[in-house]
Amino acid sequence: MANTRSRATSNETETVSLSEETIVECALGLAQDLGLRGLTVRRIGQELGADPTAFYRYFRDKDELLLACMDRVIDRAFDRFLSQSKGLSAPRDWREMMRISAHAVWTTSREYPAITAACFSRVTGRAAELRWVEFYINILSGLGLRPDDVILCYRTLVDAVLSFSALRVTVETLPEPAAKKNVSAWSAVYGAVDPAKYPMISSHSKELQSVKPEAIFEVVIDSILDRIETISRPVANLSAEPR
Repeated sequence: MANTRSRATSNETETVSLSEETIVECALGLAQDLGLRGLTVRRIGQELGADPTAFYRYFRDKDELLLACMDRVIDRAFDRFLSQSKGLSAPRDWREMMRISAHAVWTTSREYPAITAACFSRVTGRAAELRWVEFYINILSGLGLRPDDVILCYRTLVDAVLSFSALRVTVETLPEPAAKKNVSAWSAVYGAVDPAKYPMISSHSKELQSVKPEAIFEVVIDSILDRIETISRPVANLSAEPR
């Protein structure tokens, strides 16, 4: 049962229902506004008008809270996937469904960069993660893959999607001086190499400067889906509509 606390504001006293849900939503907001350094138990208590010690009724520590936040992020990614994949079913539309799922995570991660960067490599062990795992195993099993290939392909796709999503948000949230230095390096360094010493870099300098993260992501996803297609033997009667 949720505990109820009152938070005093300059204009009124606001009643806040303290629960795992409200703590996670508060933490997501703080992480976005202040970064992980600003995400503290004391600050959550201040935001929700609750004694900070009440936090520990719902989470053992900050790490458990971060995992809950990451699970909320991927839960929202799954909801985005569902809204964009209506009318599709596997095995007929398996490739398009997998592509949409990858882009759902890619897009949603950008909305929660701090949490994504901190937790992309972690196992949340929570409901949203389980929902994604069940979905992917169901899709891949319906393609006639051996059980070991099902899991290998699932892990390869998910790990790639999360890794590249985290890479992008990490670069996009660099402090301004580092961000400028990172961008200018492609022209200042790679665009100015000695062609006699580095002829291949010199001849491809424009392309090195112009490649976009989205294009890299597409190549990675297509490569994984191509690999799945080469080893698949679709099971015609499987129904794998997302739930």
